[in-house]
Amino acid sequence: MSHTERFRPLQGRYRKYLAVVIAVCMGFLFASAIGSASKAMAGEQAFCNGVWLGPYGKNVPNDRCTGPAFPQYITRVSSYGLYHSSCADAIYYPGSYEGLVASWACAPTQTWSNIWFDGSRLLGGIVRNNVLNDSNYLYGVVAYP
Repeated sequence: MSHTERFRPLQGRYRKYLAVVIAVCMGFLFASAIGSASKAMAGEQAFCNGVWLGPYGKNVPNDRCTGPAFPQYITRVSSYGLYHSSCADAIYYPGSYEGLVASWACAPTQTWSNIWFDGSRLLGGIVRNNVLNDSNYLYGVVAYP
């Protein structure tokens, strides 16, 4: 049996089956790509990642940081202070420091503070230092529905 005769069955009726199998596999790959893209949109986004913020209330606005740049439908804002406590909230106008949505949610040093929202309003995240006499290294995260 020659080399070409061994693969001859692929040229006949098996070619149709092979085409169907390839089409089904491509369909599964496409569906999984669409599914992973939608999951990527529902997740978290870091903002003000690793910023030094001044003492609270001493040098406004250098004691706080906002993000992301455009309002999003968010469900949570979190902050993490490396050296001191930190606070998180949401604002109606990202980029400004006006229009806080709720009271600040604060947490001790090296602990995530979280404040939750229902995801029905366009908001931005804001984090701030919670210490009156020292700067702090902060991280912020917003979560999407």
